[in-house]
Amino acid sequence: MTVLHRRAICCSRILASSFVSRLAAVAVFAVALSALPCFAQLPADVRANHWAAAAVEQAIREGIVPLQPDHQFHGEAHVTHVDAVVAVAALAKRLEANTWKLQPAHPVPDKVAKTIDQGAWKTKDLTRFELASTLVRLGNYFAGAVTHPANGAIHLGESILLPQGVKPGIGPGHPAYKAVAYLTAGRMIAGNSPFLKPDTSFVKPAELSGLLASMAIGVNDKITELGEEEEGGTPDKSFHTKKSAAPLRKP
Repeated sequence: MTVLHRRAICCSRILASSFVSRLAAVAVFAVALSALPCFAQLPADVRANHWAAAAVEQAIREGIVPLQPDHQFHGEAHVTHVDAVVAVAALAKRLEANTWKLQPAHPVPDKVAKTIDQGAWKTKDLTRFELASTLVRLGNYFAGAVTHPANGAIHLGESILLPQGVKPGIGPGHPAYKAVAYLTAGRMIAGNSPFLKPDTSFVKPAELSGLLASMAIGVNDKITELGEEEEGGTPDKSFHTKKSAAPLRKP
């Protein structure tokens, strides 16, 4: 496999992750997207025929959008930046560890995808129903499409394209510190993200979309093997530092 071939594979996976994240953002306002049956026990305030019932059940089971202290889901409540970044980090950890329990995920209908360039969905306040639906759909897309490396894989998580040196804007005493620290350490969050210093203000879908895109690309990088060239470098680094057509050396 040539350097350019391997580089093309890496790039295609990154682009695919970004595209999936963008479609997941559309699901924030496309309530008709969740149409899967739900058979598990639901919170008392979520009816079985609710459009987000299946997503709520999976989100609770996976531990990414937990119940509120009163054991209700409160799906119409708006999501804070603190709650959102904690949920996204929980999803990222499951995807990275390959412990996400994959469920069927239907394609986004064309009529919904066509609305992606319309701006109305970007500025509304995000609800817990919408957060659960979006994260579950992205989780199922990602887990069903991206393979994990075999034992002995080399040069994982070494892409030089991802942000370097991004640090949490909060201290260890903050309720979202562990989540933000995980995302920054994994290069899953941009340096200008509002989630670096999350507060209790409500999240806009456009903000969530940006976080999901960077998270998906970061997780993809951590599980993508770059391999080595005959000269000992990775194709990612060589591609950006010099012209090279050296074949890859097998791990």
